[in-house]
Amino acid sequence: MVQYKHLIFLLTIGISTAFENTLPLALRQIEPTPHPNGNFLYQMCYPNLANVSLLIGSNAAEKRLKIMANSPFPCERSNYIIYACLANGTSALDFLAEQECLCPSSLWELETACTDCYLAHGYQNITREESDASISRLSQVECTATPVQPFTNLLPSVDASQALTTPDVLLGSDRFPNQTAVSNYYTGNSAWTAGSITGSATARLTSYTATEFS
Repeated sequence: MVQYKHLIFLLTIGISTAFENTLPLALRQIEPTPHPNGNFLYQMCYPNLANVSLLIGSNAAEKRLKIMANSPFPCERSNYIIYACLANGTSALDFLAEQECLCPSSLWELETACTDCYLAHGYQNITREESDASISRLSQVECTATPVQPFTNLLPSVDASQALTTPDVLLGSDRFPNQTAVSNYYTGNSAWTAGSITGSATARLTSYTATEFS
């Protein structure tokens, strides 16, 4: 999953100031960061969220969430599905609901498409084959876990304080210079959905869920 560092910080977002505090420093900062290559890829594959006006203001979190929910860009839409599916509680029912929401969803296809966006713009830190294997492993572990476990436990940990000190990503040739069109790297189904939560899992905690997928 090429975007996991961005993704991890978006997993626990809420419609509150807590959302602002979970954003990585590289995304909250208005000034240029020492990661020009990473910033370029973010602008190409998250063109809506890369708008700095979405990082400020009292309703910035709501604006970002709405953009992700309706975005035609796979990287952004993937983040939204995970946000919508993420468990709000810590009981087995909460994680079962999370599993039912994630596993049959479009997440895995979107993650592959997100990888293709990165690769189309010259990303060299991973190959398509390596990314496919990573996505497949994550899907298998999440969807076959017995007992179910938190999805966030399956992702690498990232220290926000190190966001500006880690090495920049490697870039090669950009096949579509400064072009963000999804059609350059993805021509599949655009009816992206989350899975349905059914049975006992409907009793999961929903207190902090902004969008339901019941």
